[in-house]
Amino acid sequence: RHTRSFHVTGVQTCALPIFDALPATIPQIRAYTTGPDIGGSPGHGDFAVVGDFDDLDGCRAYLTHPDHVAAVAETLAPIIATRIALQIAR
Repeated sequence: RHTRSFHVTGVQTCALPIFDALPATIPQIRAYTTGPDIGGSPGHGDFAVVGDFDDLDGCRAYLTHPDHVAAVAETLAPIIATRIALQIAR
């Protein structure tokens, strides 16, 4: 599972449509959720992406896939203030 949380300087929902489209073009994605923070507690990130993959190689394929790289460059890179990323396995 690959998880990223972002604090952004702009409107976080601008990134949702392009990221929501990635499972259709990146076959390594098994499950994928994106969305803004719903305001449960102060200090949380503004926007998160959670992707499930069969293994770390699948996650790496996603991270380097041209559609993912373009999505980050076009929507998130200009507005990211901070990010936290991690990969976990169970």
